[in-house]
Amino acid sequence: MGPNQSITVGPNGVVILTLPISPSDALARALGGPRDTWAAGILAAALTVWDSPDTGQPLRRLLAEAVSDSGQGQALSEFLEHELIDPLAQRLDGPLPRRRATAAVTVVAGMILQRYALGAAPMKDLSQREVIATLGPLIDAALRPRPARSARGSGR
Repeated sequence: MGPNQSITVGPNGVVILTLPISPSDALARALGGPRDTWAAGILAAALTVWDSPDTGQPLRRLLAEAVSDSGQGQALSEFLEHELIDPLAQRLDGPLPRRRATAAVTVVAGMILQRYALGAAPMKDLSQREVIATLGPLIDAALRPRPARSARGSGR
C-alpha cells in the first residue's frame, strides 16, 4: 500500500481510515534485520513517522478522532490488530506470540500517546535515541519468549 491510501477496516467494506503511511510496510522494514534489532527498529520507525511533518500531523488528527469517536476508535483498534499485532505475532517464536506482540505494540502506543497526543514531559522532550534507549528494553522483553516456569517454583 502506498502513502495516502484508504484502508478498508469497517463492516461491509466501508472505508473508515486514510493513513499517510503503511504501518505494515514500516513494520516489515523494522523487522528486516536480526532479531536483536527489532525493538529499536520498531521504535525508530514509529518515531520517524510521527516526527515527520508530512505524516505526523495527519496521524495526530487521526488519533484525536479515534479518541473522541468510538466508531473511529474501534476501527483504528481493528486496523492495528490486523496491520501490526497479527504480522508481528507471526514472526515471533515461542509461546503466546499474539500476547507478546500486543504488549510490544501497546508500549509503542503508550509512547505515541504520551509524546504526540498529550505532549507529556519527559517523553516529549526525549530525543529519538533516548526514547529507544528507554523503551527498547521493554519491547525487547515483550518480544522474547519467556522460559517455562517450573511447577515447583517459588510461588512467584
